[in-house]
Amino acid sequence: MPGYSIPTDKEIAEKARRLIISDLAVAYSLSSLAGQCSVTPYTLKRIFKKIYGLSIASFYLQVRMDQAKDLLTKTNNTLQMIAEAVGYTESTNFQNIFKRTVGMTPGEYRKNNQNSAV
Repeated sequence: MPGYSIPTDKEIAEKARRLIISDLAVAYSLSSLAGQCSVTPYTLKRIFKKIYGLSIASFYLQVRMDQAKDLLTKTNNTLQMIAEAVGYTESTNFQNIFKRTVGMTPGEYRKNNQNSAV
């Protein structure tokens, strides 16, 4: 078919990465993300891991925690507002995951990094 090219693994993985980071409040399921990339969930998982060295779930977590750290240090938003901005509906769930991932609570993180707060 003229004008049609099959996307490379890198292009597929990059599309998934862009979708994830475009709006962290949207929690894509693996099947919906794969559908947006026109591949099967298995194929997307395999390609994403090959290109980025992380599972999609690990990438989601890393991006969400990086964004949360940024919001904690650069805004005075409440924990609920930050939790929702990075895709968690329950601030308690967000706080537990943040502590497990970062090694301290969001409040402790904010306090320890206050000199960069607005």
